[in-house]
Amino acid sequence: MEQNMSNKEIILGIDLGTTTSEACIYIGKSKLKMIRNEDGDDIIASVVGFDDLDKAIVFGEEAEDTKHPIFEVKREMGKNVKLTLGDRKLSPEEVSAEILKYIKKYSEESLGEKISRAVITVPANFNIKQREATIKAGEMAGFKVERIITEPTAAALAYCLENTEKEEFVKVMIYDLGGGTFDVSVGEFNNGVLEILSGSGDNQLGGGDFDRLLCDYICDDFQKQHGIDLRDDIETRRKVLKKAKKAKETLSRRKKVLIKEGFMAVKDGNTISLDMELTRETFEDMISEKLESTREAIQKALKGAKLKADDIDMVLLVGGSTRIPLVKEIVKDEMGQKPRSDIDPDRAVSMGAAIQGAIITGACDAVIMDIVNFSFGISAVVDISGQDVPGYYSVIIPENSPMLKEFSKKYYAVRDNQEEVMLEVYQSNKKESFFAADQTLLKEYKLKGIPPAPAGKESVTVKFFYNLNGIMDVTAVIDSTGKEAKLTVSAIEASEKKTEDKPDLNTWSESAIAKDFKPTIQIAEKRIKELKGHSELERKLDAQKKAIIDEDKSLAKTLDEEINDLIFELED
Repeated sequence: MEQNMSNKEIILGIDLGTTTSEACIYIGKSKLKMIRNEDGDDIIASVVGFDDLDKAIVFGEEAEDTKHPIFEVKREMGKNVKLTLGDRKLSPEEVSAEILKYIKKYSEESLGEKISRAVITVPANFNIKQREATIKAGEMAGFKVERIITEPTAAALAYCLENTEKEEFVKVMIYDLGGGTFDVSVGEFNNGVLEILSGSGDNQLGGGDFDRLLCDYICDDFQKQHGIDLRDDIETRRKVLKKAKKAKETLSRRKKVLIKEGFMAVKDGNTISLDMELTRETFEDMISEKLESTREAIQKALKGAKLKADDIDMVLLVGGSTRIPLVKEIVKDEMGQKPRSDIDPDRAVSMGAAIQGAIITGACDAVIMDIVNFSFGISAVVDISGQDVPGYYSVIIPENSPMLKEFSKKYYAVRDNQEEVMLEVYQSNKKESFFAADQTLLKEYKLKGIPPAPAGKESVTVKFFYNLNGIMDVTAVIDSTGKEAKLTVSAIEASEKKTEDKPDLNTWSESAIAKDFKPTIQIAEKRIKELKGHSELERKLDAQKKAIIDEDKSLAKTLDEEINDLIFELED
C-alpha cells in the first residue's frame, strides 16, 4: 500500500559518496525524483574547496579548480585527522557537513521549502565510528538523520520497488563498486520484505583508485619520452588526473582512446604536448589485480548467506565503476550469469535512501531486515590446553547477524575474590586473529561490585544490542546480585549526553500512530511484569515506543512483529 506524500513528510535520501553525491525524494506511487542543483546537475562531485577571491566555500567542479581542494573525504570519516579548507582546520565530518549543507541548500531551492529530515547512506563495511561520524555530519548540516542505511541495501531496495509486481520472490546479489568504496551483499526479497543475509567489501577500493593508476601510467610514459615528471607540479598532476578519469569513462564504451593536451610542460624553451593512444586492454591490465580481489568478497558474501552462486536469481550492478567491461566479465565468470543494471548504477543508492525515507513516513509499505556487517565481542581469558590465555577475542555478535536482536554470553571470574572486571568492547577488523589486540577497541568500562568468591563461581552476563543506525547498547549484569551497568558504544559518547535530552518513553500514547500498537505494548508490559523483567523484551519495547513517538510507522511495525514473536517464544 502506498500514498502520496505531502511536502511536510519529505525525507531526503542522500548518497554521500566518495567521489560523487546525489539526493532524491519519494513523490508517491513508486515514483522518485532526483534533485538537481543550480546548474541542473543531479550528480555532484564530492569535492570541497575555498575560493580565495570570493572568500567562500565552493563545491563540485568549481572546487576542483581551487588551490587546495579536498577530495574523497569519505575515506577519512571516523579518523582523528584535520583537513585544511582555506584558513580553517576541519575534521572529516565537518568537511562532509559542508557537502551536506550544499545538498540541503539546493534541494530546498529546488523544492521551494525547508527540508529538515534525511536518510544518509554509508558503505556496508563502515564501522561504528564511521557511521557515527556520518550521523554527526548530517546533524552539523542541519538535518535530523532519521536513518543510516548501507549502500547495497539501498540499491536493493530501489530495485525491489521497481520490480515488486514482476518478481514476488528473488535472491539477489548486489555488487556495488563506486568511486571510492566496494560492497557486495546478498539478500532476499519477498512480498515487500527485503532481508539482507550477508555482506563483504573494501572501503579502500573504487574508481578513484583506477583513475590514479591510469594517471601514473600517463605520467610514467611522459617521463620516459621527455624526462619530465608531470607529478612534480600539483596543478599539472591534477590536469592529468582529469584526463585519466575521462579516458577511463571513454574506455567503458570504446576499445581505444586518444589522450591529448596541447600544453603540458616546457623543455629547453619548447612547449611539450601530451599525445598518446591507450587501449582498453592496457587499462584493464592496470586494474585487473584490484578487480580480481573482488572475487574473494563475492565468495565471502555467498558463504555468509549459506548459498552457492547457482542459488542467486539475479546479480545487480551498482556504482559508476561497474560500467567498466572487465567488472562485468569478472562478475559473470564468478557467478555464472550475466549481471544486470536494471536501475541507474549512479543513482540507485540515493533512490533507495529516498524509499527508506518513505518507509519511515509510512508513504511506502515495505520492510527492511538488515544485518551487522562486523563481529563484536570483548577481551576475555580462555583456557587453552590447561593454560589461561588472556586477551582472547570472545565474539558476542557474530558477523552477518540480524540487527535489533540481543546477543549475550556468560563469563566467570578467573581469580579468587575478584571484585571487579574491565569490560573492553571490540569490533572485528576482519583479520584472521583470535586476539582482541588485533581488533578495534571501541570502549572500556570497569564493572565493580562482584561478591568475593572462589574463582569460577561468580559470573557476569554481557549483552549486546545493535540498532538500525549501527550503534550498540551494552549491558553487563552480575548474575548473583542483579547489579548491571549499561553503556552505549559509539564514536559520539552517548553516555555523556544529558538524561533530559532523551525522549520520555511514557509519552508514546500521545502519538498519532499509538493506537495501532497499543495492544502489543499492553501485552508486553504485562509479560515483563510477570517475568519480573526481561532485558531483550524491555529493549525492544523501549525501541518501539521511541519509534511511535518519532512516528516512524515502519520501524514500529517491524518491532511490533518481533515483540509478538518473542512473547510467543516466552509462552512456549
